[in-house]
Amino acid sequence: MNQRTLKALEFDKITNILAGYGVTPVGIELCQEIVPSTDYQQVQSMLAETESAVQFVIKCGNPPLFPLKDIRSTLARLAKDGLMSSWDLLGIAETLRLSRQLVSYCADSKDRRNLPVEEDAVDPVEEMISTLFVDKKLENAISSAIIGENEFADDASPELYSIRRKIVDLQTGIRDKLNELIRSSKYSKYMQDTLISMRGDRYVVPVKAENKNEIPGIVHDTSSSGATVFIEPMAVVEADNKIRELRIKEQLEIERILAQLTSMAFGSLTGLMLDVEVLAHIDFVFAKAKFALDYECATPVLNDKGIIDIRRGRHPLIPRDRVVPIDCYLGEKFRVLVITGPNTGGKTVSLKTVGLMQLMTQAGLQIPASHQSRMSVFDTIFADIGDEQSIEQNLSTFSAHMTNIVDILTSIEGRTLVLLDELGSGTDPTEGAGLAMSILEHLNKIGVICMATTHYSELKVFASTTPGIENGCCEFDVKTLQPVYKLLIGIPGKSNAFAISSRLGLWDFLIQRAKEMVTQDELKFEDMLVSIEQNRQEAEEDRTRAAQMLQEAETRMAQLEREIGQLENRRDTIIADAKADARKIVSRAKDEMSDILDETRKLYEDYRNQDFGKAQEALRAKVREQEGHISEAGDYSPVDTGTAPDPSTLKVGQTVKLATLNQMALIESLPNKNGQVQVRIGSLKTMAKVADLRVVDQPKKVAPQKTVRTPKVAPQPARSMKAATTDARIDIRGEMVLDGIERLDKYLDDALMAGLGSVTVVHGKGTGALRSGIHDFLRRHPRVKSFRLGVAGEGDTGVTIVELK
Repeated sequence: MNQRTLKALEFDKITNILAGYGVTPVGIELCQEIVPSTDYQQVQSMLAETESAVQFVIKCGNPPLFPLKDIRSTLARLAKDGLMSSWDLLGIAETLRLSRQLVSYCADSKDRRNLPVEEDAVDPVEEMISTLFVDKKLENAISSAIIGENEFADDASPELYSIRRKIVDLQTGIRDKLNELIRSSKYSKYMQDTLISMRGDRYVVPVKAENKNEIPGIVHDTSSSGATVFIEPMAVVEADNKIRELRIKEQLEIERILAQLTSMAFGSLTGLMLDVEVLAHIDFVFAKAKFALDYECATPVLNDKGIIDIRRGRHPLIPRDRVVPIDCYLGEKFRVLVITGPNTGGKTVSLKTVGLMQLMTQAGLQIPASHQSRMSVFDTIFADIGDEQSIEQNLSTFSAHMTNIVDILTSIEGRTLVLLDELGSGTDPTEGAGLAMSILEHLNKIGVICMATTHYSELKVFASTTPGIENGCCEFDVKTLQPVYKLLIGIPGKSNAFAISSRLGLWDFLIQRAKEMVTQDELKFEDMLVSIEQNRQEAEEDRTRAAQMLQEAETRMAQLEREIGQLENRRDTIIADAKADARKIVSRAKDEMSDILDETRKLYEDYRNQDFGKAQEALRAKVREQEGHISEAGDYSPVDTGTAPDPSTLKVGQTVKLATLNQMALIESLPNKNGQVQVRIGSLKTMAKVADLRVVDQPKKVAPQKTVRTPKVAPQPARSMKAATTDARIDIRGEMVLDGIERLDKYLDDALMAGLGSVTVVHGKGTGALRSGIHDFLRRHPRVKSFRLGVAGEGDTGVTIVELK
């Protein structure tokens, strides 16, 4: 990417802001070194990573990143078989701990992230985290042995614990002896103080200088005044020597522990090197996500056709309370945008906003603009912005600009974006305007996407009359003499020089004379601009009113949808009540049928009784009556009387019944091509299918009465025939609990009629819900003597054996 462009558009300030969101040293380096890419697939991948990290932060909170030691030099020494220090090993343990915590963070957040169910869908951040190397054994070994820089835990090894235990015991003994010495009546008078001190690694007592010969021992130090000497009494010299020996052993043991941990770390060298790289990239990606959330950014829709369409774009380096969002588009209907207007109107800011957002996009950063903004990927981006006058090179402002433009024209290749500020300025206006038009015409012909600012009024006519080139301006409020900073495309900028001068108090006769000196064509053109601006303002007001009307219509539509929902809820309530009533009818009918079965059994026993015939006829009448009740209650849905009318017979204003809602309705329109009509139910209008309509006065069709044949009750032969046709096993696996109970209830009636004493119910194992429901039903059944789960060979717990009375 062109370095002059990066500097002109202040991309380095963006990288510095981004680095402030980094946590790890290597991650911060990546933020500072970020550069825009010209590869479309790479840009797409980088934007996907940023969007993934944004969703992680939104749904799961910030990742558990924390500042790490930079262990790249440590791993380089480790690769050369170098011995690791405690500081080196602590850095390795920190790296492993962060990797482990990130893996846990990703695993714990899956439910909250609502991951797509597509098999080939891969979350970029999750994929990165999944590559992290985790070694809990090495991490724990280092953390348990080393508790601080150059500080080892006592239990880092059994040998180290033993050595330190001996040192503590010797130190305790030395202190006891010295305390006894300085408090004894024989030696206390020679002491300068009753404190035990250390000189080097030796225990000493403070003795008056004049009495130093009274205490046998070794002098290790003298006070600055010379009044005190520090003597190591002979009684503790040997113990101090032993402590020194143990200290040497302690250091040797520590070096052995370091060597052991170094060996373990060397075995994980490849994974550790991978972790350093991946952790840095994860930190970098989440830094981009935090930047995007803080600056209210969005991922642009990417294309490779040179199309730029920024919606409510905000320059990220302007304070948010002062920045004015702009809409800017080019590259689709036109390739070159020429922005005209007075100074301080926002032309250069608009130019920089477009250029900086393009660089951010190609660097994989989200842009501070609305969703659905479109950005392209360019092979080269050039910018000539600002006054680059050079005294050292003896270049004027015009020469400096022209040198840059020549470099740009000779370097164009592939898809190119060119940003030119004050094109042709700094020289004779006529010649400058001519050069500007020539350059823009050339860029337009070779297909370059270009955005240029200028003061020259000649370019306004040129842009209006040249295909592929469009005018633009930054809105200016003449009444307040303040720029609005709003970019308008399709409208050339008006200089407003006369109006501004008048507002500032310039005499009218001077303004009038200036108007006389300006050509009539130029005045007409300026008047045309005023007319265009007035028309634009009127169109903006119309657009605002249209938007309000659309919002009101959407509100009304939402209200109608709520009313429809209420009607549907009411329909569901009616259906639910009907089902409940039907179940009650069926339940009562089943109780009656149970009583009928009891009477039938009694008839089997007393079939020779002379009153058998009368009883049998009465029983048949009861069965027919209960079958009628059950038939009426068998359909739980609302009764749908009539059939759908012929669409050709329907008329506007005709009253019909809407079967799905069980409501009367008035036809508002004839059937459309989809077989739907508009109907009105009260004040509510809705679309309904012709198949759901019923003619109000259409007579009901009476279904033919089915003849119920009641078999003659015979003593033993009939019973044997029923038993032969009734299976002693019923399979209700896969049924809902209520449906399974209903099937079983009917089956038990058949089994009792057939005289079966024992039956097998196959319900399967599954979740156990069906089995529990069946057992509850069997406990309440009056004809069930007992039941039990099956055993091996019978079906195990997937079946229930039922004994009937």
